[in-house]
Amino acid sequence: MARKVWTVAHARQWLHMASTVLFLLSVAYVLVYALRLRGTQWWVIFSLSAPSLTIAFFLVCVYLLAIYRGAARRSLPEIEHPLTSSSYYMIMYDVSPIMGFLAGIFAMWGTTRPGEYGLGVSYGVFTGTFLVWIVVDPLLGFVESALPQSRAHRQRRLAEQRRHKKEQQRRRDAILSDVLLRLRKERESWKETFAEQAGKLAELMHAGMAGNAEDCQPQAIDLGVAAWRTGGMECMKTLHTMAHERYRLEFGEEPQVDHLSRWWDGVGDWRQKAFSEVYSLG
Repeated sequence: MARKVWTVAHARQWLHMASTVLFLLSVAYVLVYALRLRGTQWWVIFSLSAPSLTIAFFLVCVYLLAIYRGAARRSLPEIEHPLTSSSYYMIMYDVSPIMGFLAGIFAMWGTTRPGEYGLGVSYGVFTGTFLVWIVVDPLLGFVESALPQSRAHRQRRLAEQRRHKKEQQRRRDAILSDVLLRLRKERESWKETFAEQAGKLAELMHAGMAGNAEDCQPQAIDLGVAAWRTGGMECMKTLHTMAHERYRLEFGEEPQVDHLSRWWDGVGDWRQKAFSEVYSLG
C-alpha cells in the first residue's frame, strides 16, 4: 500500500480546520460566559435562545465571508498579487485564529480567574482573526492591485477577456446567421416543391367552403403528411401559408373558415387551435 505523501496543501487544510474549530469554540465560550454573568441558568444557555443564535449566526457569517474572500483572492493571477498568493502568506492567513489564541494566552498570563482568562483568550482569537482577515488582507490586496505591474497585467487580462467574449459572440452570430440562411433556402425550395400542392389545397379549401369538407379531408391530410415528412412543422406552416395565398389569388377573398388547420389537426405536431391563432395573427 502506497504511503500518502504529506504536502503543504494537506498541512494548510488541517491548520484551517483547527482554526475554524478554535474560532467556533471561542464564539460559544463568549456567549456562554456572557449569559452566565447575567445569572442565566445552564438549561437556558444550552437551549440556545434567539439572542444567542443571532449573535452566533452573525459571527459565523462574517467568518464565512472572510473564507469566501480568501478563496476568491486565491483564484486571481499570482502576478497581480505576489504577496497574498504566496504559500507563506496563505499559511499565515489560515493560522491567524491560532496566532490570536497564542497572543491571548500571553496577554492573560497571570490572571487567576479561569473565566476571565478564557474570555481574554477568546477575545484574542477574535482579534487575531478579524485583524488579519478583515483589515490586513483587504489592505494588502488594495496595495498589490495599485502596483504598476499588477495594474498593467490586470488591464491585459481584462482586455483579453473582452476580446474572448467578443469572439464568442461573433461565432454565435455566425452560427445563427448560417441557420437562418439555411432555413430561408429550405423555405424557398419548399415553395418550389409544393407549389402544385398549395394550389390543390386551395381548391380543397374552396370545396370545403361549399359543404364538402369531409370529402376533402383525406386528400388534405395526405398533403400535410408529405409536408411533415419533408421538413416537419416549418414545412407544414410554409405550405399552410402558400395554400391561403393561392386561395386569395384564385378566389379573390380570404377563406371564412380555416379548414386546413382543422384537417391537419394531429398530423405531426400540428394542432388546430394554436395554428389557427398563428394564421389569424399574421
